Amino acid sequence: MIYPVKKQDWYRDKGYSSFEDFITIQQGMNPEKPSMFKDMESLDAERTKVTAKLTDGKNAELDTVTLKSNVNQPQDKPGSGKHIIYFFGRNEPLEVKWREMASDAKNIGATVHAFNLPGMGKSTGKMVEFNDAVNSGIAQVNALLKQGINPNDIILKGNCFGASVATEVKHKCSINPDGAIQLRLINSNSYRTLRDVVLEAIPFLLKFILQFVSLLNYTGWNPKVEEKFLGNDPHDFIVYRVADRTIGENAKLSAAMQQHRDSLIAGGMNIEELKIRGYEKDQIYFDKYSVMQLKQNQIDGGKDPHVAQMGEMEWIDENGQKRESWELFAEYIKRSNSYISTHLYQEGLPQGFEIQGFGPSIPPRISHEERVQHRQLVNEIIRNNTELGIEERRSSVGDR
Repeated sequence: MIYPVKKQDWYRDKGYSSFEDFITIQQGMNPEKPSMFKDMESLDAERTKVTAKLTDGKNAELDTVTLKSNVNQPQDKPGSGKHIIYFFGRNEPLEVKWREMASDAKNIGATVHAFNLPGMGKSTGKMVEFNDAVNSGIAQVNALLKQGINPNDIILKGNCFGASVATEVKHKCSINPDGAIQLRLINSNSYRTLRDVVLEAIPFLLKFILQFVSLLNYTGWNPKVEEKFLGNDPHDFIVYRVADRTIGENAKLSAAMQQHRDSLIAGGMNIEELKIRGYEKDQIYFDKYSVMQLKQNQIDGGKDPHVAQMGEMEWIDENGQKRESWELFAEYIKRSNSYISTHLYQEGLPQGFEIQGFGPSIPPRISHEERVQHRQLVNEIIRNNTELGIEERRSSVGDR
């Protein structure tokens, strides 16, 4: 299954009586139990349900949490007044990201929102195709818009699979038929297409490339991130991870971006034409410094950077100083704030405005012969499963 789910009550499974009990302890309000996340001691947390309309027309109630400061934040923090919506990796419930969310809320100063996709944790519904994840993200955006939050203040932050979902959500907002809006996107650790990820991991499938791609299209699981993300600009920010062992080199979004840039230059375009007037220095800065690496203690432990938590990563700034991962995101938000406020500011939206989600994918008409080929492909994969060591590879790269 491309997108497995974990239906569970994470808080009870971890020994807490409820969500509220977990929050109380993390806020340092229970002297008998120490907080695991010190950053949460200055934060308030709220748990709500956000309704998403899935591709089959059914509704899913998405388990959603919001974190924000319970003290007066300095107004000079780049995230002041901003809202970050998180999109996590494959099969990652929001509860495994409390440390990252708390760090961003406290240090960057933003209000952060996270949710579990349909069928995961306490969220209802079921993920049938990729666009069910996209519709879930759109529901989160619409929930903020209904609160009167300006699109300039909404930032999508996605990691791996979540980055591809966030990219599609941003794109859908930019072509909305009832009025387009531009949101900011932080794309971390992403791939160019799912096809490329799988083919790099299982080269055997190259023998069946046409059938395999047709199968992905037919089942609604072939997002093409590379077509919707062309490079760093005020609304798009990409972060790489050095020595990623999960996504093959040619399957990385960064590889697609470089190939796109090379093709434009080969076609006669001047590299300067790819820069945005007034944001040129920022583009150059992030093209050079938006690279994450494992902290030394994590390298010594042999961890794959792809599965590392943000707190286990660092980046090196223009002065050669090692900095925490949240500081890189803060730098992007600060620089894009400055540009957007003077060049691309969007006015408020009319009452009742919302972004439209996807309906069901219309599968292409395929012949009986193609259906037989699909079945043969699946059977061939099953027969070769042990020989290829696919299960061993999965366990070695982590559940993402």
